[in-house]
Amino acid sequence: MRTKAIRRLGAVFCLIGMVFWMAACVLIHTTAADAKGSLTILSETEEGVKLVGMQWDIFKIGGRNSEGKYELQGEFANFPVSLEDTSTSALAFAADTLDTFTTVYKTRPLDTQRADANGVLKFEDLGVGLYLVAGDHVKIGDTYYFPAAFLMEITEFGGTNQVYDLTAHPKYIYKNAEDQDAYTVKKVWEKDEAHTFTRTPYVTVEIYRNEVLYETVRLDDSNDWSYSWFSDKPYDWKVVEVEIPENYYVIFRHNETQYVVVNSFNTSSSIEDTTQPTGGEQTETTEPTVDVQTETTTESTTTETTTTVISSDTVTETSTETSSSDTTTTTATTTTTTSTTKKPEKLPQTGQLWWPVPVLALSGLIMMGVGFKLRTKE
Repeated sequence: MRTKAIRRLGAVFCLIGMVFWMAACVLIHTTAADAKGSLTILSETEEGVKLVGMQWDIFKIGGRNSEGKYELQGEFANFPVSLEDTSTSALAFAADTLDTFTTVYKTRPLDTQRADANGVLKFEDLGVGLYLVAGDHVKIGDTYYFPAAFLMEITEFGGTNQVYDLTAHPKYIYKNAEDQDAYTVKKVWEKDEAHTFTRTPYVTVEIYRNEVLYETVRLDDSNDWSYSWFSDKPYDWKVVEVEIPENYYVIFRHNETQYVVVNSFNTSSSIEDTTQPTGGEQTETTEPTVDVQTETTTESTTTETTTTVISSDTVTETSTETSSSDTTTTTATTTTTTSTTKKPEKLPQTGQLWWPVPVLALSGLIMMGVGFKLRTKE
């Protein structure tokens, strides 16, 4: 009888241990799945002009890998754009490049919104990950307004049912309806001084005007790897390299009238150094001026979170720890190359902490182990 009772007790321990283990697994799943965020974009100029009807698209382009580094994922993993350089200007150019690819290749966005009568729009239910946010130009009166793309990341450490509310205040390039400009595209090679033999003898570049193919040109030594054209009115111009040379990444840099197609050698390539440095062609361009101000609002309790907004010239990261109710605003000004980071006050967060996960998992394993020993005890 005693042996039978011990075995029953062992069965109970095994059952409780399995329940604990399953609870830990469910908690891990819901913690990752329930973290949500939103992004409100205020489409309004510094002068107070509300850009009614401006369309914005948002794309989930990736996240962080096991080493904590940015990586493109899903269909964006096929785009030859490197996120290894996390400087603010590099990430800004990566955003412009990804925006060009999504436009040219008609990539379907995660969501699309238009600014209402107050110039406001909002993206909701955004999960943890890295996002590309890109807008389309609008004409208000006699002025065209061109927004710049930017990257935004929502990261979550240690909570469930999180809600991160971000607000972006982009800055726009203005052009009068009667403006006439000369544009230039130039091709350069970077970081391949020891691998110049991998360069192609020419590249093909497509020029798009308001998302429609306008012209296809060939850049090579005969035209000094550059081409110019004239526009009699403002258009949304985009320049894309048709076939990226093997073992190279690509970045499309531009300001108001200059476009540069940069092929940067993939230093992780298996190609060995077989040539001496030749001083490959380099170039500098004026970075586009883009301002993004971000406001983070939260209304919950107990957890530690991190929210990052990456824009044209700055990366701002706000880390929050649990405490009392509060609202903090972080402003990221991107007209300079200096990052502006303001550490907010402690914010309340809702959701469970991570500590129950290992506790439940370990308790479950121990109880199942004890139960198994009791069940097999003579």
